[in-house]
This record gives sequence, structure tokens and C-alpha cells, in this order.
Amino acid sequence: MALALRRRESVIGASNFVLLPLTFLSPIFMARDLMPSWIRSVSKLNPVSWSIECARESMSIHPDWSLILKQICLMILFTCASAWIAARAFRAYQPSA
Repeated sequence: MALALRRRESVIGASNFVLLPLTFLSPIFMARDLMPSWIRSVSKLNPVSWSIECARESMSIHPDWSLILKQICLMILFTCASAWIAARAFRAYQPSA
């Protein structure tokens, strides 16, 4: 995003435009059982939800380690995909010599 926008203020605005909906579509502020069904469906694909669920489960008295491992694997895959996209964007941005 920063390579395309090239201005600090624009990057901050664009990142907030992405992060705020992800935050509100996760179980940070509302229990998953109380969410409407469409938000519950969206939150299953939300990386913010993965990290919240992983943190909450790891702090419970009897943590479900399979859930924690699954969430960590999902976050690692998301991070690798994001890094790959960022590397390709940076490579495309560099002037060819």
C-alpha cells in the first residue's frame, strides 16, 4: 500500500480503512455466540479473530492446544502470503536496470 500511495497520511488512512472493519468483525468487542450469523461467518476468515481466539484460549485454565496450533498455523500462512505479495510489489516497483 505504501508503495502505491507514497504519502504517510494516505497510508495511515488506508490502513485504518482496512483494520477498523476487521477489528469490528472479530470477537474482540462481542462474544461470537452473540454475533449475527453473517458476522460470525466473516469472523472465521478474519486474521484478527485468529489472533484473539489464540490469545484467549492460551490464557484459559485448560487450553485447547489443537485450536491454538490451528490459529497459529493460519496466522503463519497469512503472514507468508502477505510477505510474498509485498516482495512481489516491491520487485515490481523497482526500476529495471
